[in-house]
Amino acid sequence: MKKSICFLFVVILSVCFFSQITPAHAANLNANTVYTFNITGTADYNEANDVVARLNSLRASLGLSRVTHSTALTNTAMQRAAETAIFWSHTRPDGSDLRTTFPNGITWTDGNIAVGYTSGASVMAGWTNSPGHYRYMTQTYHTAVGIGCFYQPNGRRFWFMLFSGATGVTPSTRTGTQTTTFPIRATGSNLSIQIQPSTSTIHIGNPQQLGLFNTVNRGWSGAGSTRIDPAFFTSSNTGIATVNLSGLVTGVSRGSAQIRLGFSSSIFWERTVTVTQTYTVTFRDGDRILRTETVEHGRPATAPANPWRTGHTFDGWDRAFNNVTENLTVNAKWKINTYTVTFRDGDTIFKTDTVEHGSAATAPADPKKTGFTFDGWDRTFSNIIRDLIVNARWSFSWQPTATPRLAGNVTITGTMRMDRTVSANTSGLKRSGGVVFGTLRYQWHRNGNAISGATNSSYKLKRADVGRKITVSVTASNYTGRVTSASRTVRKLDQKRLRISDGTTTGNLRRSVNSSNFRLTARGGSGNGKLTWTSSNRKVATINSNGRVRIRGSGTTTITVTKAGTRVYSARNAKIRITVTP
Repeated sequence: MKKSICFLFVVILSVCFFSQITPAHAANLNANTVYTFNITGTADYNEANDVVARLNSLRASLGLSRVTHSTALTNTAMQRAAETAIFWSHTRPDGSDLRTTFPNGITWTDGNIAVGYTSGASVMAGWTNSPGHYRYMTQTYHTAVGIGCFYQPNGRRFWFMLFSGATGVTPSTRTGTQTTTFPIRATGSNLSIQIQPSTSTIHIGNPQQLGLFNTVNRGWSGAGSTRIDPAFFTSSNTGIATVNLSGLVTGVSRGSAQIRLGFSSSIFWERTVTVTQTYTVTFRDGDRILRTETVEHGRPATAPANPWRTGHTFDGWDRAFNNVTENLTVNAKWKINTYTVTFRDGDTIFKTDTVEHGSAATAPADPKKTGFTFDGWDRTFSNIIRDLIVNARWSFSWQPTATPRLAGNVTITGTMRMDRTVSANTSGLKRSGGVVFGTLRYQWHRNGNAISGATNSSYKLKRADVGRKITVSVTASNYTGRVTSASRTVRKLDQKRLRISDGTTTGNLRRSVNSSNFRLTARGGSGNGKLTWTSSNRKVATINSNGRVRIRGSGTTTITVTKAGTRVYSARNAKIRITVTP
């Protein structure tokens, strides 16, 4: 019976050139010698079952008999899928024929091979769309099939499909995925082995994973690299670095050591690793961490950008970090800013004070000037945050032989409503003989009576002021008498909007002559004023004091409700139109 294998790639073949890092020692593999080693990966029986299900679905659609998913053929297919990860070919990596993998009593007829497809669905689609692969899957003489699906972490999937005309095979019942180690025999000509990754520096406390990899698949270079299980592993100096069976290299102390991974003590690959110590350098400003950096032994740390703090100047760091040999905490240093505060009167400087940021300046003794009284300083200086000039204030202190009487007028400005603030406008006061007013004092009155505590230039109107007359009197320290404003009455407040409703409608109402009586209600308004109801056309409808409406005849009438005013609120009304039809 014809035996054949058909290949399927998931990607387009291209010529690739590989740049390799030569290790310190590489085993000199003989091209014709067969080497034995293991590879470990995932055997995916779920995908194998899915491919068989899809295959039988395809065959059923063509009226062909089902094929049995054979345990023996699947075991063989899994082995071959793993072998193609080393040498992608229908020939085994050691150059032997495919038939050397078959179980006793089973012969094969046809087979398909593929790489790179990520699922049973995608590989079946690829095989179905390829005439050669499709032909093998739809032969009438096939009775059994085995499916192999093998992959390593982050690697491509390798697929193998084997058909046989054998009968009485044991059906496969395997499901799930299983991490499996497969034995591999390969000639040196089919191998290209390196230690990877190429990193040669290891930090204490941060182990580095090394591994043996067949980096070039001689069957097809696009198949990628495959990890090999080393049978031999050792370190030339375990006081510097150790290595375990999985190739995990752990730094012990600073220095260099040779790590060897291979098939045996005579067939191995070597990588020189340098172990260094790393430290954590933390740059801080008080409780704030500015930067955290990992630094190798003897190397400098990199400082962050200069920090900023209100009222201070950055003054560098509190320790050196150019040769780090231990974990370090480096703190920012600061100088508090200082400012110049100058007390002066025109061109005359009374005092110059140097003050730290946020502190208070100290004023000089009160200055003196003929004909004037010192009236304090023109600005505060209790929290200095910049250079400051503070000027003396003066009031004219000449007094006439007779104290003049205050004259002119004062007015009240602002809206005369409750909760509004009004002010005394003194721009109408008149000076006499050049005498300054001095200190102005105020007293607000309600209906001619002084309001307790109302002695500022402004006054917030209260509920007690509504409907009352408000005045303000002003006196001046350098004058006799007082000037009182004209009175202004505080207006009542407008009530909130008043609405009429029959419980469902608040607009125009319609009723028939036969309608039963109904009641209107009023909502809204303000205060506790009495509600009064009226009807504009009593022949159409009347309404009592409780809002009860009685229909009298057809036509139109307007119902009005009025909420009486109070001492605080003015009156408010609302209307609703009622149309009555016969």
